[in-house]
Amino acid sequence: MDPVRRRVVLSALAAWALAACGKGDEPQAFPSLALARLDGGMIGLDSLRDRPLLVNLWATWCPPCRREMASLERMSRRVSDAIRVVGISVDEDLNLAREFVRKEGVSFINLADPGMRALRGPLAVTALPETLLIMPDGRIALRMRGAREWDDEALIAELLHAAGAA
Repeated sequence: MDPVRRRVVLSALAAWALAACGKGDEPQAFPSLALARLDGGMIGLDSLRDRPLLVNLWATWCPPCRREMASLERMSRRVSDAIRVVGISVDEDLNLAREFVRKEGVSFINLADPGMRALRGPLAVTALPETLLIMPDGRIALRMRGAREWDDEALIAELLHAAGAA
């Protein structure tokens, strides 16, 4: 990666970290929730925090969400020992979300929060996609708004570094 692009990525990650931490305030904690899995059953997000979580909030009606899903899947496979990727669909029609995940070949866990009823208030999510890096203690380490090319080498390296796995 060229030095200019690396500086841009590092600057963006620093800005995301400041946004997640409230510019000097105590870091925000991810709420303790149990959500329905798209493939059936319920799961508590706390039970998945054996390693840092990269939680991607998405919807089938969100074109940037749809575009980034393939690169998120590729990144998930590469970093699965260090970071667990979890998707949370906010679709009202969960059949659309299930079909999309199936067609895209998404293998990471996907949960449902129709209409963002559980997450909108505690996280103040205003646009999709939004992705959060959550540490095992529940602290939100990074908050990334907008789509990414998740399999970009520099972004992967910086996520691993932020997760303490680099």
